[in-house]
Amino acid sequence: MAPSEMRYALLAGLAWRLWTVSLGCWLVFPERAEPVLFVRCRDRRRDPVLAVERGQTWLLLWRGLELNASGLDEAARRIAAGGAP
Repeated sequence: MAPSEMRYALLAGLAWRLWTVSLGCWLVFPERAEPVLFVRCRDRRRDPVLAVERGQTWLLLWRGLELNASGLDEAARRIAAGGAP
């Protein structure tokens, strides 16, 4: 799978998991950049979540944390715990 496809698949999978726990999020597709997932926070800000490839591993970057993308359920739990109610 090409990096852009993998990035999309990871962010879409994470968005789905966040949606199932009622956490608002938006998957944005910039015209000349890679997709970014924005998560609604308690203070109404939108925090970005990026999917990045480091070596053979994919990571989700959120609020300075590096979450292993191979565990989307765990990443969604961590983000939901710090996101909006």
